[in-house]
Amino acid sequence: MRPELFRPLFAQFEGSYRNRASRFVAEDDIVVVECRGDVATKAGARYDNQYCYVCRFDDAGKLVALTEYMDTALAERVLAPPGLAAAAARPARVPWKNASSNTE
Repeated sequence: MRPELFRPLFAQFEGSYRNRASRFVAEDDIVVVECRGDVATKAGARYDNQYCYVCRFDDAGKLVALTEYMDTALAERVLAPPGLAAAAARPARVPWKNASSNTE
């Protein structure tokens, strides 16, 4: 699942994407993490989004739930929609032309 989600997204970035945590708040089984992304897109726009992750852990310390909050308006403005981004990440296909068809 992750490769199908992240490959089209990361294909839009000019360089390596960085996401740096600036604050952690923990209480009981919940940890809240504030982060800021840092990357330019191949189109030349900045995608420096801000994130807030609310993570819930079980008694063994395993992550069992994650809720992500982010600036969706920035994502819509700067990034291609998933279907278009996935198509851009795939090699272009040349349509096969039937030699017996007349296309005049």
